[in-house]
Amino acid sequence: MKKLLALILAAALALSLVACGGGKAKEDAAKKAAELLSGTTWGHATDAILGNRIYHLLVFSKSNDVYGDVEFAIQYGDTNTFQARGRYTVSTKDENIVEVKYDEQLKDGTWGPVEEGRTDSDKFCYVIDSGEITELYRVDKNGDATDIFIKLD
Repeated sequence: MKKLLALILAAALALSLVACGGGKAKEDAAKKAAELLSGTTWGHATDAILGNRIYHLLVFSKSNDVYGDVEFAIQYGDTNTFQARGRYTVSTKDENIVEVKYDEQLKDGTWGPVEEGRTDSDKFCYVIDSGEITELYRVDKNGDATDIFIKLD
């Protein structure tokens, strides 16, 4: 009876250790994704409005662990209409998700807080293929893709 109880407890302990291992794997995957995003530039172009296309640029720079700096710009034709910067976090909970929080906006040549009514955060989904991030797309609150970004560098 004691041997059976010891065997059951040992099996339970082994299973609990295996269950905890998934968090480490997700954290390692998030760190790798942050490293792959670091130093990349992505772009998205919308259809022409009044003859001008609207371009969205997203620049990921230096990563540290699963975090890094990001800049975002919207350009209408030849005019830069919005520029923001902030931090990105590669999620360790949701697989293949990057969350962006914009802290500052460039207005009249000066960096300041993001204006009320402006988007101050975004969520992106990424795809890794052959050791590279090959796809990046913005997702809405329902998790549906809204804009597909193309790697520019």
